[in-house]
Amino acid sequence: MRDASSRSRQNPSARGGGARPKPKLRARRSLSQNFLIDIAVAGRIAAALPIRPDDMIYEIGAGKGFLTEYLVGQVRGADHLWAVEKDHRMVGMLRKKFPGGGAVRVVHADVLDLPPDAEPPERCWLIGNLPFGIGHAILNWAFDRRSRFLGALVTLQREVVHRLLAGPGESGRSAASLWFQARARGQALFNIPPRAFHPPPRVTSTVMWIEFAPTTPGIETIPGIEYVIHSAFAQKRKVLANNLRAIPHLSAQQMERVRAECGDLLRLRAEELTALDFARLARALKLDPTTSPLGAGRP
Repeated sequence: MRDASSRSRQNPSARGGGARPKPKLRARRSLSQNFLIDIAVAGRIAAALPIRPDDMIYEIGAGKGFLTEYLVGQVRGADHLWAVEKDHRMVGMLRKKFPGGGAVRVVHADVLDLPPDAEPPERCWLIGNLPFGIGHAILNWAFDRRSRFLGALVTLQREVVHRLLAGPGESGRSAASLWFQARARGQALFNIPPRAFHPPPRVTSTVMWIEFAPTTPGIETIPGIEYVIHSAFAQKRKVLANNLRAIPHLSAQQMERVRAECGDLLRLRAEELTALDFARLARALKLDPTTSPLGAGRP
């Protein structure tokens, strides 16, 4: 991650911290909307993005353009900052605030159902306060387009970030941890209190840096591994041997092969295993990917 501290270009009118007046438009619960209103937090998020002037930014959930105001000063080319927003009320406000022909390109679209002309440009930075209800879905969307992104700076629930980054034996280790780490590297940068949003959520948020370079490269390509991981974490208090026995149609031959090749793992709990341990298990089980519900392994 490039050091951005010396290149922070905050909105001059926003220096000094504090919160702006609460938005007049009501947040829609159906869209999981929580508007960022803290000036200091917005400036800190923008400063954490290691952007160069010629880079492009793809902002998800631009809302009223609160964070967009801080980002626009960091790009210099026309349409170099794409502000993507699903709520038509916010889109109207964004277009008034950032008229066409400038650095900001306002995109009225659902990021999970984009038309072709709204797909992220090549080699851009991804940034956004991800709605709590669809945070994992948006991460999955980003992983499918990882070659387009230089990196990402996203805001999620603190507990979610903790689970995604948890290593073997650490609290919060789950199937989501392995799913994320098979596709990216992450770092928790700082927390955001509920009062920085309107309406304030019931949980603390965390800004997370994402590098689209897997911690465990190639793991997700092993046939059946996502299903094995999902099965191993089905009942976290049970040791691996007991959870594996619950796999439908698991033959005695398969179980015997696991004992021979992975016997040292069977008395451990799933959260104690590394990604390479799960790779060993999947190779030993030799599950048929055409019959195993691999999608069940996604958070």
